[in-house]
Amino acid sequence: MHHKLLHEVPNAVNNTHPASPPSHGAFDTQLAKRPNDDRNYIQAQGVSQCQQSSNDAEASVLSCSASAAEGKLLFRILPVTLHGRHKRIDTYALLDEGSSVTMLDDALAQELGLHGQQQRLNIQWFGGQSAQESSTLVDLFVNGLGLEKKHKFRNVYTVWVVFGPTRKRLPTAPSCLLAHRMTNESLHNLIEEYFAIESFGVRPSPPIESAADIRARFVLSSVTCRISDKRFQTGLIWKRDNIQLPNSYTMALKRLVSVEKRMSRDTNFAIAYKATMDSYIAKGYARKLEQPEASMVTPHTWYLPHFAVVNPNKPSKLRMVFDAAAEVNGVSLNLMLLKGPQEYRPLPAILFHFREGAVGVTGDIKEMFHQVVMQPHDRCAQRFLWRDGVVGREPDVYEMCVMTFDAACSPCAAHYVKTRNALEHSHNASPRAIKSITDYHYVDDLVDSFDTYEEAISIVRQVRSIHLDAGFELRNFASNSPEVVTTLGGAEITKSISSKEGLATEKVLGLYWQSSTDYFKFISDVVFVCCVIKYSRDVP
Repeated sequence: MHHKLLHEVPNAVNNTHPASPPSHGAFDTQLAKRPNDDRNYIQAQGVSQCQQSSNDAEASVLSCSASAAEGKLLFRILPVTLHGRHKRIDTYALLDEGSSVTMLDDALAQELGLHGQQQRLNIQWFGGQSAQESSTLVDLFVNGLGLEKKHKFRNVYTVWVVFGPTRKRLPTAPSCLLAHRMTNESLHNLIEEYFAIESFGVRPSPPIESAADIRARFVLSSVTCRISDKRFQTGLIWKRDNIQLPNSYTMALKRLVSVEKRMSRDTNFAIAYKATMDSYIAKGYARKLEQPEASMVTPHTWYLPHFAVVNPNKPSKLRMVFDAAAEVNGVSLNLMLLKGPQEYRPLPAILFHFREGAVGVTGDIKEMFHQVVMQPHDRCAQRFLWRDGVVGREPDVYEMCVMTFDAACSPCAAHYVKTRNALEHSHNASPRAIKSITDYHYVDDLVDSFDTYEEAISIVRQVRSIHLDAGFELRNFASNSPEVVTTLGGAEITKSISSKEGLATEKVLGLYWQSSTDYFKFISDVVFVCCVIKYSRDVP
């Protein structure tokens, strides 16, 4: 099946001159007509190939052939009409299956009077080459030449285009075959290299970092520093510098009242909630602001509503959640923050390595996010209200002095601090211990394997010592080796290895490792249904 806009009309057979490409104005509307039959099309194609080279320079505009007289390699091109605000232009559209975006000549966009938002265009081409170019996103209407129906193209990138025939013939590079005698070993290495995966072009393309990730990396490197022998300090990764947050005090107060109503109905919940909040204050994770401090408001001031969730595996323990996704007039703290580059390794890759060695070891970092101090300038964006369950009085204003688990940038910042601390110990720790932290941790979980229990004990001890230098306490060790368990102070437990909240896009069934038997198992939450109900023999 051929598109009708790609063919010349039968009348073109008797024409000694090929049709010229449309200029910015007139265009032969007969190009939009379909040939009467396939024979006419084949005949027209044959005549076209026999034309003289007098017009080859013009024809080579639509050809990628080095010499148009010897033969033409035609692109898939359609004559179209572009519509701007007050002007229309007839031109050609090139159909490229390898392109993931629609692009427009910048000169045409300016002539049509199109305006839009400035964007960075990521470009990749053959040979693994890549670049970022400045572009403008525009919208325009397009229709086939001579057709009435218009189609709206959205988010079209403007680019500079270099095209046209060359007047100067480039000399053909000479080639020769050089043969010389080689030893068997050299020949073997040459053939081995030839059959390597790199030899036939299958190689990963270099990743192009987005502008958001570039900014996030710059912010992290600028604000992250070691403030003591055992602590790091970092900041929130704002999308831009001139952030103006709306007043969220009323929203946070309403959410506090909702929590207090639940506390009044459930005494056990109230006791656990107060205990959790008291522990945050006692550990220095949060602090109460005095009245002069609480009255100071900046463009970054934000009040976080808080609530508690219960882990089904630990029903007696509450986890405090500071809801950074809560919105006021369509604005939330998370909407103003960047997630940052996702540099932690995927869970399947870590699990594959976990099965490589004979001795598996797991552990986790205690309250990892709360061990990273938030810089004072950004703490005003982590305020919250609390009055110890005493309803009827004005709530006190507190602020979180450390990273919160629920901020969009926290996983990236915690990973950055963990990796930076590990790399600072490259001079006094073994490369294998550094690799265990950079490659074989999943967020705050250690999931590693070794060939012998002696190696496992030695490396994990170094990893634990490195983590302590950043205030990270590696604990809850489990292993299929009794020697490792005894030395590291772990226990034979069923260790859950599953996707972390805040990083996974959906709920993932837990994957459990029984260390004593070195078996993995799944635990499904599917509710058992009686066969009488399942086969509709009874109503539930």
